[in-house]
Amino acid sequence: MGLLTRILTFPVTGPLDGLVAIARHLQRQANESLDEDNVSVQSRLLELETLMLLGEISEQEYAEQEKYWLDVLDAQLAEQE
Repeated sequence: MGLLTRILTFPVTGPLDGLVAIARHLQRQANESLDEDNVSVQSRLLELETLMLLGEISEQEYAEQEKYWLDVLDAQLAEQE
């Protein structure tokens, strides 16, 4: 009975199952993209710290840039939730 029901309802459930699969795939891609963005911001913060330690930027410039990138990271993390 289950197979017959599945065959008879396929014209309706088939496309819905496809949409669900596409939505899950898009969600996975979005999460991966956000993870890459987080890594990018963290890399930028590390680069800023290195520049400050090498004396290429001042502590004030570092603080300003760090605040900006931490705000970007916070915004990205808030979007993930």
